[in-house]
Amino acid sequence: MSSKTLLKIVLPACLFIVLCIQCIIIFLPDISKYLVQSALGPLPGNQSLDFTVSRLGGNETQINDISLGEDIHLDTLRFSYHMDAKNMIRGDELVISGLNITLHVDEKNRVQSSGFLFPLNKDEAKNRNKGVDPSAPAFDINAFESYFPYLPEHIVLKNSTVFIKSGKDRLCIPVEADVRIDRDKRLGDMKLTILPMNQRITLGATGDFLQGPVQMKISAERLYPDMLLAMVPHDGQRVSKFCGPVDFTVETKDFSTFYFELNDLGLESGPHLNINFPEISGVLFSDKTAMTLKADGPVQITSPGIDLGPFRFKISSQIVSGTVTQFSLTLQNEIYKAWDITPEQMALPLSTVNFFDQIQLVDPQFRLFVSGNPESQTGALAFSGTGLKLFRNNKANHSDVLNISGLQINTEFGGNFVRPQSLKHIKFDALIDKIAFQKNKIKINTSRLEASSDAAFTLSDSTIVLDNAIDVNLVCDNAKIVSKEISAFVSKAGITGKIEKSLSSGLCVQLTPFLDGADITLKDKDIRAQGIYVELPVTYPFKDLKTVGRAGAEKIILQDKIAPTVAAKVVQTSDLAMDILGTVTHTGFPDLVINFSARAGLNPAMTPFIKGHAAINQVSITQKRLASFIPGISGVGDLNFDISARADFSYTNQKIDSSAQIQVSNGMLNCVESGFSVSGISADLHFNDLMIPETLPGQYINIAAVNAGHFNCNNGKIRFSLEDGTSVHVENLKFNWCNGIVTTEAFRLPSDDNAIHLTLYCDRLEMEKLFHQLGAFDAQGGGTLSGRIPMVIKNNEIAFDKGFLFSTPGEGGRIFIKGLDGMLDAIPKHTREFSQLDLAGEALKNFEYKWVKLKLNSHGDTLGVNMQLEGKPSAALPFEYNRQLNSFVRVDAQSPGSNFQGIKLDVNLTLPFNQVIQFGNNLNRIMNP
Repeated sequence: MSSKTLLKIVLPACLFIVLCIQCIIIFLPDISKYLVQSALGPLPGNQSLDFTVSRLGGNETQINDISLGEDIHLDTLRFSYHMDAKNMIRGDELVISGLNITLHVDEKNRVQSSGFLFPLNKDEAKNRNKGVDPSAPAFDINAFESYFPYLPEHIVLKNSTVFIKSGKDRLCIPVEADVRIDRDKRLGDMKLTILPMNQRITLGATGDFLQGPVQMKISAERLYPDMLLAMVPHDGQRVSKFCGPVDFTVETKDFSTFYFELNDLGLESGPHLNINFPEISGVLFSDKTAMTLKADGPVQITSPGIDLGPFRFKISSQIVSGTVTQFSLTLQNEIYKAWDITPEQMALPLSTVNFFDQIQLVDPQFRLFVSGNPESQTGALAFSGTGLKLFRNNKANHSDVLNISGLQINTEFGGNFVRPQSLKHIKFDALIDKIAFQKNKIKINTSRLEASSDAAFTLSDSTIVLDNAIDVNLVCDNAKIVSKEISAFVSKAGITGKIEKSLSSGLCVQLTPFLDGADITLKDKDIRAQGIYVELPVTYPFKDLKTVGRAGAEKIILQDKIAPTVAAKVVQTSDLAMDILGTVTHTGFPDLVINFSARAGLNPAMTPFIKGHAAINQVSITQKRLASFIPGISGVGDLNFDISARADFSYTNQKIDSSAQIQVSNGMLNCVESGFSVSGISADLHFNDLMIPETLPGQYINIAAVNAGHFNCNNGKIRFSLEDGTSVHVENLKFNWCNGIVTTEAFRLPSDDNAIHLTLYCDRLEMEKLFHQLGAFDAQGGGTLSGRIPMVIKNNEIAFDKGFLFSTPGEGGRIFIKGLDGMLDAIPKHTREFSQLDLAGEALKNFEYKWVKLKLNSHGDTLGVNMQLEGKPSAALPFEYNRQLNSFVRVDAQSPGSNFQGIKLDVNLTLPFNQVIQFGNNLNRIMNP
């Protein structure tokens, strides 16, 4: 065959082959695309796979614009390779660039992307597995071992982003990855980096292609968890938020035990309260059935004005099928000398509260333990300290100090606190050994304080509903209160009762505050109350349970003299009011009973009020009964009187109003030894204010008769008013004396000089009785005297100053005076003075007077009486005129004597006024027993 013929055959064949090769090269990408799509078959959700093979060469292949549905897009996939000595393809590098995956999160927190949905519920998983032969062999990675040599040595993922959409929110997370593969050892080493909010989280893992994962480590430095949480959609406002930056690592070498560390995690629970976790370390154990998590670490609680020292926490939980089946949490403080709190520096809305400047808890011990599962939780809280001190100003001054010793608080709780409507139970106990409080000059001390309560409750619409009543028990022993004005000792005090709250009704409180064995002393008033007791059952809202409380005092001592007993019944009548009904008695006065009743409480303006009434039925008071209270009264004489009283009192609008009416009758005082007696004492007194106290004007004391030796008066009336509790205004004093009337002007007691200055205005005093009561001489006859007698009573002694009495003008009379011979004893006979007094004495034995005038002045224990008379003797007097004496002298009976037609007598007498002095001594006994 010639060459031409050969060329005619070979040349067209070569051209055909070249043309075929060109066609293959041109249509190879589409052919490859068809082969790939045919091999993958239909995808979930009938999503379409689309891509473009932009380069297909001997050493490199590049595919662009890869998309799987609407949610998965890949810009470029570049695969480089080479032929080895055995003419086998060896992959060098696979570069994935521009991978964008969009994940949609639905309302059930399931993730969907391009037809893929996970996690699947049971029905969806069952539908997904329809048509799958259950007897088919399970997937075996060893079947692909022959393909491992074709894997690339290096896989790079760059410029990629994962988009997470939830509702209207969208979260973007950049992703980078680098994978190194050792085809001979069948090992892969991966480093994955995600960059949420420009924060770097790195995942490093090593795996065996045949055996599975070998080890893994996740780490991050200076990560801000609050920024990550802000990217996560949430409903409502977060109460607390995490803050950083934090460092964390998670590491495992067998994928059954995971060790993790988290450093510098912060938790902001409020605007000024931070909780820091400097170093959290833990481990997660996982097997095919369950996971167990354990973690612990220190805790620091910081806030302005608060120094609580370090804490430690420990937590463990067991998780089965994604559900926590058991957990426990322990939080306790480490050994610390004292907790210090300065309320003034605390940035909290406490400006209206008057806190102490410093609060210190010495040797604090705090432990909180909680355990359980989602259906039931139990726990206990224990808190104690050797001392709790509260200071005003600073610790050195110890001003306004509250010191509590031996503080112990224990709380136990149980129930389902996850579900609000489930039943929960809380038990509380507290114990304090001693409490000491000092403010200014007030000191309070107690030896023991106990408190306890027990409650079971549920929550409904954020409202607490009690399943049964909360038992309340608060008891304080041996409390002492001391101040400048008062001192008190309380043997036992506290509150017992219960609190109820059902779903259909509001809160119901039934409490009984009580106090027992209390002694109170008012130092400045010299008043002591012993054996005080109070038991007051109250309900809120008010329920008419007819429960009767009690209150009283076994003994009330006034100035070491009076010791009555007070006993009362107390019954609540409304939400904020109660009725009090009681008596005041005394063993020394078995017939004396003070009955009182009152209503007390708070008015609608929440200010206290009390309105009450007291009454004393008529009772006889005797000297014997008073002697135990007024010892000196036993020497006064016999004393008795009847007394009854009524009183009203109220306290409203911060004002005290009181009034009383006291009736005294059948009063009598009889001093047998001195001959002094007062009888027929009666009074009806109206007090318009008992707190001062004071009375209305015009009060009367009536006295039937007063007898003091020769001094006698009757029908006495004292009109007076008590003005300010310390002053008595005597408006008028009136009595009958010597069958006449004596009155006085107004005067006050006590006066500035502690003396009583008064003037007795005498009207028509019978002269005969007056001379008799003055004890001057034995006188008979008629006639009356009127005038005034200024009198001073000081130091319980009576003195007359320039008193005068005169007969009624125009009315004469006759007087018979005997016993004047004593006037001549000290005067020498045969003297002019003797003769004049002898003449006056003889004339006064039967003297017809025209007028009489008496002047009275006292000098110590004597009474000076100047008596002036004008008239004439009724008969001739045995006297004749003697020129030598220039006076009349007495003659014998043989002489006819002298008839006087008119004579003026001026007689000065000094009398032992013993009756008056005796009357003053009896006053002294009465006023100062």
